[in-house]
Amino acid sequence: MTTAARATTDTTTSAPDRVPDAQQVLAARPGSGEARGSAVALAGELRRCAELGWALEDDARRSSSDTDLARIKRRIDENNGVRSRFVGRLDHWSSFHVHQVGTARLHTESFGTLVDRLVIAGLRAERLSGHCRHDAAEDGRDHAATLQRDQLARAYDDLLGEVAGGRVRFPAWQPLKQYGGR
Repeated sequence: MTTAARATTDTTTSAPDRVPDAQQVLAARPGSGEARGSAVALAGELRRCAELGWALEDDARRSSSDTDLARIKRRIDENNGVRSRFVGRLDHWSSFHVHQVGTARLHTESFGTLVDRLVIAGLRAERLSGHCRHDAAEDGRDHAATLQRDQLARAYDDLLGEVAGGRVRFPAWQPLKQYGGR
């Protein structure tokens, strides 16, 4: 088994140079003691951004004035800028720690974007679970969010296997959207 294949399948450790599986990404929390700069630590920071974004969106829905809404939207934009930088850091990390074959089929999302999407799906499933939101349980959104998270987690793990097998590679993208006028 190649080092890259071991990195994608060994879930007994979350060493800084190991590619995390879906469960490690979903379990990532900010300040969890993971090695600084590891993929799991960066996923934890994405989790912090997702939690803040969720709270800010709730605040925006409850805002009572245009001035208040504009202030909240600026904070959402700032948070999205931070989130975008963490996605970029994950992409940079993956360029050193995820062995890829240059001739492999190109995947449509970067590694960082995919981790970000998995983190958000995990948070959504937690927030819409029956014990948090009774209306979500009544209309089935909690089940749908859990199903989406689980499907995305399986697809993430399958994709890592494809990358480790040299059949797929991640694009090397740079974020293009600027946040906060920068």
